Amino acid sequence: VLRNNDMVREVEERLVEDVECVVDQAQPTDAQTAQLAGRLVDSVSDSMEALFAAAGTVAEAEEARSSGQPLSEDGRVAAAEVLAAAAAAAAGVEFPLTAMVNTALQWTQRPVEATTERPIYAQMSAFVLLVAHLIQHELAQDCEPGDRPRRLILPFRKVDTNPAGADDGTRIDVGLRCCSLSSRVEAQVGPDYLSMFAVVEAKGQATKANTMDAYAQLFDYTRNMYYNQLRLRFAWGLICCGSVVNACIFGNYKAYASPNIDVMGVEGRREFIRLLVGWSVCGVRQLGQDESITYKAKLGYYRIKVPDSDAPDGYKVYYTDIMVMGAERLFGRHCRCFKATATKPTEKVTKDNPLEHTVIIKDSWTVFGTASDTPETGGGGEPASDGLGDEQQQQVGGMARDIPQSSPATAWPTEEALANVDRVHPNLLRSE
Repeated sequence: VLRNNDMVREVEERLVEDVECVVDQAQPTDAQTAQLAGRLVDSVSDSMEALFAAAGTVAEAEEARSSGQPLSEDGRVAAAEVLAAAAAAAAGVEFPLTAMVNTALQWTQRPVEATTERPIYAQMSAFVLLVAHLIQHELAQDCEPGDRPRRLILPFRKVDTNPAGADDGTRIDVGLRCCSLSSRVEAQVGPDYLSMFAVVEAKGQATKANTMDAYAQLFDYTRNMYYNQLRLRFAWGLICCGSVVNACIFGNYKAYASPNIDVMGVEGRREFIRLLVGWSVCGVRQLGQDESITYKAKLGYYRIKVPDSDAPDGYKVYYTDIMVMGAERLFGRHCRCFKATATKPTEKVTKDNPLEHTVIIKDSWTVFGTASDTPETGGGGEPASDGLGDEQQQQVGGMARDIPQSSPATAWPTEEALANVDRVHPNLLRSE
């Protein structure tokens, strides 16, 4: 109860609603990939509408048949045209389309008076899966992918569940994760906060009370993402109240939420597709990941670039397999602490073959104002502007597009630091 009250307070103080440019932050910044994203949005949206129309036509025909009043000749011709368009939209897509389309369609036709949220879990997941399959199919036709980023956004299999890595027994409604483009398009094993890309909190109806309650829960769950993930510098999240979606991007001091995206309408569905497409082709930085930290899966360690003015490239590389302190708060500098070594591993790092740590790395983010390159003073001070009005695009854009909160890691090479992190760096336990 106490933590829920804290989150309600955080929402009241930190949430900025109806920020027009939130979905834009997921859109690619280079011209070539932006053009690709635009083509994907057009193609996926058109295909989805054709598939939904076909599903509705089939349902109408079935209803007419069961009532003993078959479709007229004009009705049969119109139905044939709709089904032909759907077949063209799904050409070459190997997928159990019928069941998936029907489930997703139910979300877009959800009765306004419906109050139960549980059906939304499967319906929204089906929509996300369907978009992923169409994206995968379209990108397979891309003859010049180069080394531009490509990924799929997929839901976790378990819904209304307590993810691995949670610090209590709270249950999220739906979780999303990023997967490689070649992944099988299906619900993923999990969820767990270590691989979570975004939490989705659902409510049965789009009332003001439900919306605020959904944000409070989203704030609470997103905190666990910061704690579990080494690379997360800002986070995405979604709330879904009935058929209305709001995308949320978490900064150091504020959380910015998009205007309502209502999937009952064509434009709303297109906007939600635009968000999913953006996440699928944008740069890693726009997903909230720190590019100075990379995970090497084959050998099981993280590679961290630490600024070093004496190094030829301006940084020194360290390697870690353990985080001794995670980012404990939703807002602030998101301070983390790692045990690391400058010696590059040549064998797989395991519990039986750990790294020989020689340094402690403190990693935290400092917010820079939009008017200058000078860091804000004080650990818990507010930024120069909340980014409202004319500066809104600058502030929100700073998180995902313009290189924002910079100043990554600092290393202290001492054995004493390894023995007593709290004593050497007492401020590490404060995140703002």
